[in-house]
Amino acid sequence: MDTQDKLKIINADPALWLKNFVKITDAEGKIIPFVLNSEQGDFLSHKGRYNIILKSRQLGMTTVMLGLMLWSAHLKSKSNYMMLSYDTDSVQNIFNRLKQMYESIPDKYRIPEKRNNKMELLLENGSRIAVKVCGYKTVGRSFTNEIIHCSEFAFWSEQQQEKGLLALEQSLNKSDEAFICIESTANGIGNNFYKIFNAAIKGHSKYKAFFYNWYKGSGAKSQFKNEVHIAVKWHSKGIAGKLHEIDLDPYQRKLFDDGCTLRQLMWREYKLQDISEEEFQQEFPSFPDEAFITTNTGVFDALTITQRFKY
Repeated sequence: MDTQDKLKIINADPALWLKNFVKITDAEGKIIPFVLNSEQGDFLSHKGRYNIILKSRQLGMTTVMLGLMLWSAHLKSKSNYMMLSYDTDSVQNIFNRLKQMYESIPDKYRIPEKRNNKMELLLENGSRIAVKVCGYKTVGRSFTNEIIHCSEFAFWSEQQQEKGLLALEQSLNKSDEAFICIESTANGIGNNFYKIFNAAIKGHSKYKAFFYNWYKGSGAKSQFKNEVHIAVKWHSKGIAGKLHEIDLDPYQRKLFDDGCTLRQLMWREYKLQDISEEEFQQEFPSFPDEAFITTNTGVFDALTITQRFKY
């Protein structure tokens, strides 16, 4: 194949395009080619028009959405993309990542920028990627969007989660490729993220549910590998010594049987020195139900409430 034939194949596959043309910063601060981890690849392969992701922290879902927006913006002229988060600091951080990824694209394949300000990247082909703080009715109404991503949706205000989301859905392009994704770690029960996810996972919603825990995928394994190494050393110096299969309590056994390694279980015990088990379950859930259990939910036990909703 000549260069044009290869380029045609690469352009048709977002995973290949990102791997060949975009670089990102990994957990160790190194600049590396953007190779999708298993969680990112799973979403890309199975996404629908409406998607909701409940996840552990730091799995790279926002990063892959930025990558998909860049890929699509380079191939589709005059197309619009919107990334939203809950405050100005997170929006600034996301926009900085977008700029770094855009600038890593080789000159010969990168469409020049026409404007790069006010948290918006406008390319010379007329395509734009906007990173905004979530709003109410007005956000998203100005443009018809190919991709909309709502980052840390559970931490939006109640009005933003309901009326803001409705406005965003109305701005989604009618094309088959267009999609919206709600993504977040959990933030208690009763909010709209909780309601949509629980309806989706039971098949009672137009949204398609995805759940990614802290120990199964390649993203989780690579993100925490340095901390796992430290935790194993810490555990080895303790009174109990290294954790062995015979030592596992019923919950640890449940995780182990589900694919969690002994080294990862040591990391879990290491993290629990500083945070409560409920806080760990919210930030690093093993199963969907436990993600929503927090100490500040209310008078009634959150686990009981989530089980009643489910069963």
